[in-house]
Amino acid sequence: MNPKSRRVQRKENRKEHPQDPEREIVELRERLQVQEQQVGVLREKTKQWEKKYNDKRDAESEKRKKTESLEETVKKHAEKEALLSQQLETIMKDTLVPIIAAVVMKAMYKRAARVPQQDQNAGGQDDRVERIRNLRSRFLELGYENAEQVVEFADMWSEVIAVQNTAPRSYG
Repeated sequence: MNPKSRRVQRKENRKEHPQDPEREIVELRERLQVQEQQVGVLREKTKQWEKKYNDKRDAESEKRKKTESLEETVKKHAEKEALLSQQLETIMKDTLVPIIAAVVMKAMYKRAARVPQQDQNAGGQDDRVERIRNLRSRFLELGYENAEQVVEFADMWSEVIAVQNTAPRSYG
């Protein structure tokens, strides 16, 4: 490399090769035009990139909004499902469980009341009362909420059967 600075080299070149100032102006204008074209191309590319960026940003914004909307919908559905399951549980406790209890108690009484002579125990005693009480205790073990009703029902039929057992029988 030459130790001379560029400025000094330019001055020397001008001295050695004198140019016409008009020609120099024309060359500078051509260079300026080329640079302006390059800048225009760069500006156009910048605009394209900005447009792509804005489009992607808008698309992401839409996705985010849809996701939030879906999450909100899922949350509402979960709340509604919890409410409905709670209502179902309440309905089952209020209506279905007493119906089931009545059916079970009726079946229990029918089973205990239907004791043919050969099913009596060895001492000749009727064991229906004991059976009802056993069924009552099993039913209470299930954890039915209206346990008092079950106890009353079983006790009532136990007493009825006990009275029937102690009453004199008429063989007609």
